[in-house]
This record gives sequence, C-alpha cells and structure tokens, in this order.
Amino acid sequence: MPINFDKICFHLAGILIIFLFIHNTDAREKTIEVRIDSQGKLYSPAASTLLISFPTPGWYLISLPLQVQDNSVSTLFPMSKGTFTWQDNSYVQESNIEIGQGYWLLVNQPSVATIQGEPALQFSRSLDKGWHLIGSLVDTVDFSDPQDTPNQSVSVPLFLWHGGEHSGYEATTTLVQAFGYWIKVLRDCELIVSRTGVKQASPENHPQLSHDQTRDHHSFSDVMIKTDTNSAYAWIVPLKITFENHEYYLECGEHEGATSDFDPNIDRPTPPAPPRQDVPYCYFSIEHFPHALKSDFRNPGASHRWSLSIASATDKTYSVSWHITHPPDGALVLNDTLDMRKITSAVFSGNHTLTISFMPTAVQKQRDIDLPSSFTLTVYPNPFEKSTTLLINSPPSQNMRLAIYNVLGQHIKNLTVPSNPQLGVTWDGTDKNGLTVPIGLYFVISDDEKSRSITKMIKTR
Repeated sequence: MPINFDKICFHLAGILIIFLFIHNTDAREKTIEVRIDSQGKLYSPAASTLLISFPTPGWYLISLPLQVQDNSVSTLFPMSKGTFTWQDNSYVQESNIEIGQGYWLLVNQPSVATIQGEPALQFSRSLDKGWHLIGSLVDTVDFSDPQDTPNQSVSVPLFLWHGGEHSGYEATTTLVQAFGYWIKVLRDCELIVSRTGVKQASPENHPQLSHDQTRDHHSFSDVMIKTDTNSAYAWIVPLKITFENHEYYLECGEHEGATSDFDPNIDRPTPPAPPRQDVPYCYFSIEHFPHALKSDFRNPGASHRWSLSIASATDKTYSVSWHITHPPDGALVLNDTLDMRKITSAVFSGNHTLTISFMPTAVQKQRDIDLPSSFTLTVYPNPFEKSTTLLINSPPSQNMRLAIYNVLGQHIKNLTVPSNPQLGVTWDGTDKNGLTVPIGLYFVISDDEKSRSITKMIKTR
C-alpha cells in the first residue's frame, strides 16, 4: 500500500522536534512526533515531580496522576496508616495505587509525599451502576460534560473530600491533580478522562488536600436564592449540622416535580462515608433506596416525614440549625416535639436519627373541628413518660369513641371508652399491636357523632 508523508521540523530549547504526517490511499492519516536531543539521541521529557501535602492528621481522598516505576503504597505514601478503595459497594484495602482510581488515605501526622513519574495523558474505566471512586490527571480537567458511553450515564457534579481538621464533601465539576473523586453512575458505562477537557488555568504543583475556608459550599444564602428564583420549589428547609470543626449542609422540602421516592433530577445523593467513622457523617434516607441523600424533596400538598441520620464519632454535643425564609403553610416539627417555625436550632449528642414532619394546614383544618362547650377532653399528665389518663367531660354515650393518631395522621390505636367516660381512660403508650410508640407528638380524637374533640399529647420517654 503506497504511503506518503510530510514533515515539519523546528527547535525548542535545544531539542529537534519532527512531526511526520503519514497519508495512505484510504485517506487515513497519522501524526508521529519524534524528539532528538543535541547528541542525536531520542529525547524523553524529564519526569514530573508532584508534591502532595497532608497538613493535618485524618482521612484524605487522593489519586495518582503519574506513571511511576513502583506504584506500591509503601513507596508512594509511606505515611499511610490505611489505604482503601471502593469495590462492589464496600471498601477494600489496597497495597498498590493505580492511575484512574481514587483512594482513601489515612495519616496520623502532618507529612508530604514526593512522587516522580511521567504525566498520565488519559485513563478509561468500565463502571457499573452505583458509586465509584475515580482519579485525576496532572492537568486540571473540566468534568461538566463527561466522556461517557452511553452519554449521560455519569451524574454531575462529582464530589471531592477536604481532609484534615475541617473535613467534608464538596460538589465540583473539575478534576484537579492528586485528588480522588466520588462519581454517581446511573447505568453501566465506559468513561474516558483525557486532556481534551483541560482547562486554561493550571493547578499549583503543591496541591492542598485539606479544607479550604474560602471554598464555595452549600450555605443558607444559597438556599434563599434558590427559593426566590425557582418557582418549582414550594418551600425549602436548609439544615446545618455543626460539630466542633465540621459543618454539614443538607436540605429538604417540597418540589412540584418530586415524588415520595428518590428523584434523580431533583434529589441529591451524598457519597459514602470514609472507611472508618472517625469523622461525623450526616444524610437523609429513603425507604427502599440504598443510598444516602444530601437533599430530599417531596411532592406538595401532602404530609411528609423525613429521616435524618447523624453518625457522630464522639459523644460530644453538636447543633442542628435551620433558617426558613419562606415558611411552609402547615406544621413543621422536629422529632415530633419541636416547632421548627418558632425555634431555629436544637442540640444533640452521639448518634441520632432525627425526624422532620410536615402536615399541611389543609390537612389540619380537616381535623380541627370546634368543640361545643358541653364537650371537653383533658389529658393528664401531659407531657407524659409511660402512660396518661384521658378525662372526658361529657354525658354518658354509647357512641363515644377515642382514637390516637401520630403527627402524620396515621392511626395508632383505638381506646375502649367506659360507660361513664368521666371516669377516665388510660393510654399506656402502646399501639394497636401492643408495641411501645416512640417519643413524640400525638393526637387523641374523641367523637360521639355529634361533636368532636382533638387534643395534643406529648410522649417524652
């Protein structure tokens, strides 16, 4: 097959650079670059030196953007006290570092890793549905439109981890050298990361994997802007969980396009926690959905209940605060006892699963029927710990009924009313199955078909 070629030669810093443009009869072309030094020998670029700083003890999410002769953890990161990657939805300890893969690294003292090697120009990964850790290149790469096949299989943004004293996840669309990243894969795909997405600005050669106090994280002000400008959000509750040196931002609320399940275009997952629970971790959870959420929105007009899990590494206290700029039309209650429209924070300690409950005003009005003066219901003690007594000021009636509901309007139990209701009825704090109900707010509804009374009760233990 006849082959023709053209050549272009020029000198750069004492190196002769020759580009050969090869053509063949089927119109395919190929370019070959040849570099020759001043002694007539083939020239190979000098190895790059990468310095990775670990300024404080803790977990760091890292990657290797260089081709090295020895990729063992003991050689590259001798300060590591544990190196893990993510495989098949669990952490696996590793002894070698591969290009294109992200790794958790645990250090117990400030240190710097010095690595020499040839810059990696690209890497490819075969990914199945779920969370994955990926690496980076020496160049800063724009990841706003990933090179995935099929297209739009990889969710954007991805997440990096700021290690050290003020650790936590941050959403981003940029790959920076030496960082590892979490990505959410929506379906099985092939992913290529290459220099075609290189940004103009080059990163510093000494990347800091620690927390940056000036970084643009999700804050209360961000939520205010979103609420004002996007009418699809009926209302939003931005939450901030504050530990000693950590702040976590989450949000819940109502969105016109949301459902009670996970909505990939509205709800926002958060990556798994580090391999060992040495730092706090906060997330929303949905029944039948295996992943943690940073934001969870539901459909407007109905009662909702959110489950917020807080895993604390210590028994020290932490605060949960919120700032609601557009209060929803209804009751919003934390842990079935705290009115979130009247207070703005609460303090807890240790591991907790908190609940945020919302009942629209329209649902409340269906239950809030005015009492005639001849019909009253008294609960004593209230609040109560294990049991309480319901005293009904009403003439004897064969049709008197007592029913208990939780804050979501779910039926808990019917109580048997004596022939003389003024003698009182005791509720032992159990449901219709005899199980003790959790602490929180409950409603007792007394009804004799002519009038109805609704009374609040609070169980504290």
